[in-house]
Amino acid sequence: MMVNNLLQSDRGIPPLYNFLVGLNMLKHRQFFTLDDLVYKDLGELINIREFACTPDIKNKISETIIECRRRLSILQEKQQNTKKLKASLHFDQSGEVSFGNLQHFYDQADILDKERIFQADRSNMMLLVPNLYNIFDRTFYPLLNGHVQLADVGKVTLFTHDFFQLDFQRIRELTEKMTGWHLSMKASLEIDF
Repeated sequence: MMVNNLLQSDRGIPPLYNFLVGLNMLKHRQFFTLDDLVYKDLGELINIREFACTPDIKNKISETIIECRRRLSILQEKQQNTKKLKASLHFDQSGEVSFGNLQHFYDQADILDKERIFQADRSNMMLLVPNLYNIFDRTFYPLLNGHVQLADVGKVTLFTHDFFQLDFQRIRELTEKMTGWHLSMKASLEIDF
């Protein structure tokens, strides 16, 4: 860019353009323009593909570039996953994550014997998560692993009994562990005070 600016014919007094062209006209005793003095198709004057250094340094640079590309690929994958997750969330007017649907699901489920209040339980993950697992299990087990009553058809099975059985078993085991942890933590806190 700077070279182009310096070589413009209408740049400054006297322009470098006039100086170069005039010097060559004087030397060769012939009329020239700057285009006559420039060699065409010489390629790049400065190599932009490789570094001018020893082979050891070139190898280290190549290895670093490969490692940076690998890490960039991982970061791009994480960014895609984050974008997918963010797209599935709902936000309120202040930009905070809205738990309205989850709260409605939690508060309205007549699954457990005790009264659940999402706003009260949400500060205690050891209580909230097992309750959510129990609600999910009891709400969706009949649909995914049992029978469903359809209008005009009657009772139908959508999936074979063992199709989601392993997933539900894992959820139940995790729920039992978390409930046990919650109760043991609660008991140890009561003893300490």
